[in-house]
Amino acid sequence: MNRIGQGNPKNADNSWLVEAASRVLRLAVKFVVGKVTCAVLIELLKEAYVTEAARFLQQKSPGKPVTNSALAALSGLDGRAIKEIKESKGEYTDAELCAEAAILEMWATNPLFQDERGRPAELRIHGPGRTFQGLVRRAAGRAVTPQTVLDDLLGNDNIKLDKEAAVVSLCSPHFSSLNPSDKAMIVAGSHATNRLMKSITHNMKRTKDPDLTPWLQKDRWSVRIPVERVEAIRAEIREVLEKNVDEVVGVLGREEQTTTQGQQVNVGVGWYYWEDEPEKDRNSKDSD
Repeated sequence: MNRIGQGNPKNADNSWLVEAASRVLRLAVKFVVGKVTCAVLIELLKEAYVTEAARFLQQKSPGKPVTNSALAALSGLDGRAIKEIKESKGEYTDAELCAEAAILEMWATNPLFQDERGRPAELRIHGPGRTFQGLVRRAAGRAVTPQTVLDDLLGNDNIKLDKEAAVVSLCSPHFSSLNPSDKAMIVAGSHATNRLMKSITHNMKRTKDPDLTPWLQKDRWSVRIPVERVEAIRAEIREVLEKNVDEVVGVLGREEQTTTQGQQVNVGVGWYYWEDEPEKDRNSKDSD
């Protein structure tokens, strides 16, 4: 990521901002890679950008209408794209989320890949026309080869492969790259990340409003922890944090009302533990 801003002195002062944005977005990509396509993620980013840009303009000039021109100036999107985003319902089918689901949907619904009874036909793996190769090309594009998706579909019990005849048949049109426990982890992780960013963005507002009470947001770390001590440190820090969690739960419990009385807000605290890769592993790849 050291390439950003190089060779253009005009961007030198802003390179840190681009690096920071890239750091956050790369983590967002890690969160959904293999689960949501880049195309869908880009659309989600556009939708989020237009929504937050409108909120930014409303806060900047209360009571003043938010125009598409102002949104275009902030977002860099053209008026047509902004209009489409505003009219979008933000809903996506499984086939739009990943190539495997798109392939299975086409196989199950497109007459070209059905037999005389209207059922998904058995397909030879390679060759032109009604083959698995042709199906993959139509549903996922020429850049995706049959071999790329074959193992995933087999592993997910979507298809059955006859190796001798080099023929595949459809068993289930429903593809999921997630384990049953993944949903809870992803939803909880998205909320935790959202709450951390709320603290950061709140504190950023203090540059314009010094009287604003800052919210606590701190990290503490060491870059010189011996690898052989990591397991013990994980256990000790977990014990410390769990005690602190109990203390905070006690504070919140004492203040929490049992019924709705007047204006109420959500108040909470987050805890997290993290590690970087050992130095020898980081030398060969970009760090986060």
